Amino acid sequence: MRITGINEFSIANYNNYFYINNDKRHSKITFRGQLENDFFEASRNNDTKKQLKALSSLDFDVNATETNTGNNFLHVVLMNDNQMLIKKAINLLLNKKKDERIKIITAKNNDGNEAVDYARDELIKQKLYNLCGRQLPVEDTTVEPAASDKLNELSEAEEIPKTEDTFSFFDEIEETNAPDRINSPVSNAKTGNTNHVLDDVIGLDSAKEKLNTLIIQPYKNKEFIPINGFLIYGSSGSGKTFLVESLFKAMNEEYRQVSSIADFEKILETAKENFLKNGKQTPVFIDNIDTFLPKIDNYRDNTKTTRLMQLIENSSQKGIILLAATDKMFSIEPGAISPNRFDEHIEVLPLTLQDRANLIKLHTKNIEMSDEEITDLATISCQFSPAAIASIIKKAKFLHKDLGYDSLKNEMTKYAADRKIDISEKSKTIIYDTFLKREVLKDYDPKSLDEVKGMEIAKRTLYNTVVASFDPQKQKEYKENRINIPNGILLYGPPGCGKTYIVKAVTAQAGLPLYQIKMSEFGSKYINETSNRLKQAFDQLRTKFKNTNEASILFFDECDSFFRNPKDNESYKTDDLNTLKEEMNNAGRDGIIIIAATNEIQDLNDAIVRDGRFDDKIFIDLPDTEARFGLIESSLENRVKTKNLLNDIEFIKQLTELTDGLSSATITSVINKAVKKAVDYNIDAVSAEDLKNAFIAKKEETMDIINKGEYRKQ
Repeated sequence: MRITGINEFSIANYNNYFYINNDKRHSKITFRGQLENDFFEASRNNDTKKQLKALSSLDFDVNATETNTGNNFLHVVLMNDNQMLIKKAINLLLNKKKDERIKIITAKNNDGNEAVDYARDELIKQKLYNLCGRQLPVEDTTVEPAASDKLNELSEAEEIPKTEDTFSFFDEIEETNAPDRINSPVSNAKTGNTNHVLDDVIGLDSAKEKLNTLIIQPYKNKEFIPINGFLIYGSSGSGKTFLVESLFKAMNEEYRQVSSIADFEKILETAKENFLKNGKQTPVFIDNIDTFLPKIDNYRDNTKTTRLMQLIENSSQKGIILLAATDKMFSIEPGAISPNRFDEHIEVLPLTLQDRANLIKLHTKNIEMSDEEITDLATISCQFSPAAIASIIKKAKFLHKDLGYDSLKNEMTKYAADRKIDISEKSKTIIYDTFLKREVLKDYDPKSLDEVKGMEIAKRTLYNTVVASFDPQKQKEYKENRINIPNGILLYGPPGCGKTYIVKAVTAQAGLPLYQIKMSEFGSKYINETSNRLKQAFDQLRTKFKNTNEASILFFDECDSFFRNPKDNESYKTDDLNTLKEEMNNAGRDGIIIIAATNEIQDLNDAIVRDGRFDDKIFIDLPDTEARFGLIESSLENRVKTKNLLNDIEFIKQLTELTDGLSSATITSVINKAVKKAVDYNIDAVSAEDLKNAFIAKKEETMDIINKGEYRKQ
């Protein structure tokens, strides 16, 4: 008997089986698998994230129905009226042939209603009708007569053609003007959208230059392209798919887009034959490649990842020009994007203010607007994707006869409000937060260092390092005197003494965004994954500084978990430490101010805390007399139950003496508990005697812990 090796494993064989309720069964026995069960269960629980996860799988069966209701996935999506789900549903439908689309869109549930009947927006309904070649009755629409003629004319085609004169609601919610997906490797080969060439892509100059040099020019000169794979990565909606589409148009060449691994196998065989016959390489595109190449681990079936890794290796020698796109770079199996599989990684950066202005000009050629008005619209759209900007303008053209600055601004503002997008001045650089998200300071957080009681040395150092260092005049003097901006500040001392509080205070005063790194979010069971995440975080902040000149505060709270010396069985921690050392070098020059806080400085790695990485080390001790007085006074302010104590200066002085040896967190906690007790037991006010006794009890408890040697454990 011959044993089939891994290279001979048939993906079709694998796809013939799937799991149902954790039991492996043959596909002929049942019609629905765990993916579909997960989707319908998530729909009942209003779990959009789980719904999207199920729909993102290549194995999702769009024909599956919910037993009790007879609803298929499209019924459910349209009932929910969620734009993210609608976008995913349209993409799934575009994968299907026309006959299957019609079957899905017009399928009836147990109530006798077609899926399309649940479309709440007439433009959505119109798109669905066009996808199956049906005409939407004029009397059922709410569009104006002048527009209905256009819609009826479009509905005669299988698809709505993507032209400048066509309004498509789905341009607004799709990531890019992506081409339709391909199911057949030969008969459905297609060219890129004829309305776009590479020069039409606004911004992305670095990416365009690479693609032109490495692909377009060699291809036009009939030269062999030896590069094994181009991986295009960037945030969702940044224009990756549109860039690829325009690339192939510039090449004037057909390309094939992969919809499954089995599809890729067929494309590869055809490409090999063509390459052997005429030496011509075949362009192939895999969108959202992270769904094809998830990380390998012991908790999932890794067959697909392993199989595709084999197929894409040395792709140029197999006769293909391989391009792939992703917005989840670090969700991909690291070995899958290594050299020989993807030799070239090309980042697609967010559009700058000028890029967005140029994009708006491109789509409003016949609309009279001043440069100031266009700049204002570009500012409002700071968090919009290129596709969103284009679609908003298309929608505005459709809705407004006399389109101008005011109507465009209203549409952009409405778009932002509907999606809860911040368009304030502070939000201009949020679009660069593709991986690490900035912290949002709360109303009760300090607004400046003046609100921090005591800690004079710490406040002065933080002010000079963080606030003053990025003052234009101060930067000029630094440059004249060859002074580098400090890399980092290490705050250390007993717990509860206000280290995190003072970081928030200096952040607010400096007006800089605060990014916090926590081991609970960055730690990973995967080898090198923590290092990869740290690199991505630093890369993001450097890119933002380079393009916007906005510095960032990167805060490692309780940094012991990152900076401590590895134990004998933690060799992987050494790699993480080495990554941190490398990334921290000259971080200040790249606009990254690192602040770390620890209770256990003696446990930290010496190479990490040395000068050059942490230039300032500040001991945050228990609050002194002045700090305790100010802290007690501020804790008694603005409380109905303690207003009787606020003006009793002598009593506050007594408490100040009594609380010697207590941390800032302990002092505020005791006062908070006393006030809560007064509220819970309907006591008119907190008495001086009760508050004094509460502090006496807390101090005895604290001293008892210290005397027992348990302070470090606490």
